[in-house]
Amino acid sequence: MTDLAALFDEAWQMLEDGVRDRAAAARLPVLATAGLNGGAEARMVVLRAADRQAARLEVHTDALSGKAAELAADPRATLVVWDPGAALQLRLRVRATLLPGDPQRWEAVPGLARAAYGGTPPPGTPLGQPSDWQAAPRIERHLALLLDLEALEVLHLGVALHRRARFEASSGWQGHWIAP
Repeated sequence: MTDLAALFDEAWQMLEDGVRDRAAAARLPVLATAGLNGGAEARMVVLRAADRQAARLEVHTDALSGKAAELAADPRATLVVWDPGAALQLRLRVRATLLPGDPQRWEAVPGLARAAYGGTPPPGTPLGQPSDWQAAPRIERHLALLLDLEALEVLHLGVALHRRARFEASSGWQGHWIAP
């Protein structure tokens, strides 16, 4: 692929597919944050919304999770998507805004998934046995993380040649090629 505009479109199509299709590569991206004790923390999240016009993605978390505390301390993060079929990696530099307890968003969360927001004890707490955790879905523990894109890198691992491009909000998403 040598067309920057087509590559940008393909990246956004991957993200939009991740919202609509549970089997899509972008459905479960990796979110990396700055850890509270130094270093980086990374975990998979579920992509809940992708808005190309606003250059915004959305994922959800428990208000007492480590990622919520990390993003409250430093809203900068990176989201990574890997599509093995297309040999395409997306790396998105984002800035998070945390939105607590919104009834409209809460109603859109599938019933089974709601159990992840409000369990006892809170996420990351040591347990003696897995059964020591009890689901207790509560809207006040549900956070939407709005991820405003600042930059998007697309890496295609081609058979003969790798190609990498970078798109930035500050340039109106005009892409340029960079060394892979």
